[in-house]
Amino acid sequence: MAFLPQSVLEFLKGKRELGIHTEMFTDAIIDLIESGAITGEHKSIDKNKVVASFCSKISLCSNRRGFREVFLLTIEHRDAFHSRFAMVN
Repeated sequence: MAFLPQSVLEFLKGKRELGIHTEMFTDAIIDLIESGAITGEHKSIDKNKVVASFCSKISLCSNRRGFREVFLLTIEHRDAFHSRFAMVN
C-alpha cells in the first residue's frame, strides 16, 4: 500500500514550503518536515499543519524509523494534526 507515493516523497527533499493533506502519515513525511520541505505555510485551510487520518511505517529501508517512533513524532510534532477520514478523503 502506497509504495509509489512513498517513493515520490523521496524526490521532494529539495522543495520548500510544501503543504500536506493526506490519508496516511509516514516516516518519509517526517523526514520532509525535518528537512524544511514541508511547512504548510501557503495552505489556506489548516495553515502550517500536516493533516492526516492515520500514521504508518511503510518504508522498506532498514534505516527508517519504526512505527512507534512515527506515531510518537506525529503526536509530539507541533505541525502534525490528525483528522477524521471524512475530512481527509
